[in-house]
Amino acid sequence: KSNIGHTEGAAGIAGIIKVALALKHHMLPASLHFKQPNPQIPWSDIPLVVQQQTTPWPADFGPAIAGVSSFGISGTNAHVVLTEAPERSTSTGREVGSSCKSYLLPISAHTAEALDAMARAYQERVLHDNGHDVAFHDICYTASARRTHHDFRLSMLARSCEDINEQLDAFLKHETRRGVAAGRKVPDLERKVVFVCPGQGSQWLGMARRLVDEERIFREAIERCAEALSRYADWSLLDEIRADASNSRLEELDVVQPVLFAVQVALAALWRSWGIEPVAVVGHSMGKVAAAHVAGIINLDEAARIIGRRSQVVERRASGHGKMAVVELPVEGVERLLAKYEGRVVVAACNGPTTTVISGEAEALGEISQTAQNQEIFFQFVKVDYASHSPHMDPLRDELLDVFGDIHPRQASVAMMSTTGAAAMLDGRECDAEYWYRNL
Repeated sequence: KSNIGHTEGAAGIAGIIKVALALKHHMLPASLHFKQPNPQIPWSDIPLVVQQQTTPWPADFGPAIAGVSSFGISGTNAHVVLTEAPERSTSTGREVGSSCKSYLLPISAHTAEALDAMARAYQERVLHDNGHDVAFHDICYTASARRTHHDFRLSMLARSCEDINEQLDAFLKHETRRGVAAGRKVPDLERKVVFVCPGQGSQWLGMARRLVDEERIFREAIERCAEALSRYADWSLLDEIRADASNSRLEELDVVQPVLFAVQVALAALWRSWGIEPVAVVGHSMGKVAAAHVAGIINLDEAARIIGRRSQVVERRASGHGKMAVVELPVEGVERLLAKYEGRVVVAACNGPTTTVISGEAEALGEISQTAQNQEIFFQFVKVDYASHSPHMDPLRDELLDVFGDIHPRQASVAMMSTTGAAAMLDGRECDAEYWYRNL
């Protein structure tokens, strides 16, 4: 009012404009035309004064905050709290830690056709920006944090603009490629959390190292696993997690499987500490051991004994005597590939409608690999050197049952999905020593 009088319906916004300018310039403007305080107000008893002169905004109390009250002529009352804007960054770029090896690029659209078009647009962008000022990790960041995520989705891992271009090219040509996934978002009403414990082959040097250092719950779970495994192994779990390339033993079967088991158990503990509870768990291959423990079917000592002793027996008696591979074909198509290798190579697992795992003699798998390549069929060896999930494991049965000892499975507290059937393993008491031999 002291500046422009009573503006009736615009009085509130006028006050906001004045306060916003005061916050911007860090100044407290004087109330114009003020001369004599109202004697009816006990000024000495209240912590208020009339701003008689323009002064700098006090800088001793953190960010500047002000309130604007508007008791409107229409009878509407409002009070708005404003604060100064954060300082604008003067940085011309973001520093990226040297530990960042790969970045996730998520792309989405309303339809499958629009997703293809968006992928082509990104491909043109990265080809244009390669070697220019816009870093590929900035492209990934903006796609992740600054764009709406629609129902038709594509995501890929990349280390450079060249990687992004190759991944996008594979998607647009409908080729299967490691590090690329596409699909449609599941409706929210159908979404439920399931913990999936993978099999061998998911390991990498340095995995879990930062989680051990930075997440207390994860570290404590790893320490419990280390104590349990120490009864069945002569190496240290924590030392192996922190080992560099020259000292790592992750290539050894009887080391990598217990390490993967411990990481899976610790991740489940960490997620649960965040309030993420699964409606079910599922384990793939050796991941079933961790899944059974997470589901409450076997205790930690039993799980450590199963994974520790079993991996030792397999390392000693089967390692180096076979291979496994993933073939991007339905089971029926794979069986036709294997027809001439009866007894030497078998179907080990059906991972999906068009993804099949085979297991058997290394020489035979090498021949099948060449055949698949000639027919332009995706074929990739799994990072194992034995023929799991095949008759090659039959000679190990008696020794495994002996080293497993007494296993006392309990009723599952969380449904554990069976990977040999569509039903949930609601009871859990099937998971005795014989079950863990058959799991191999």
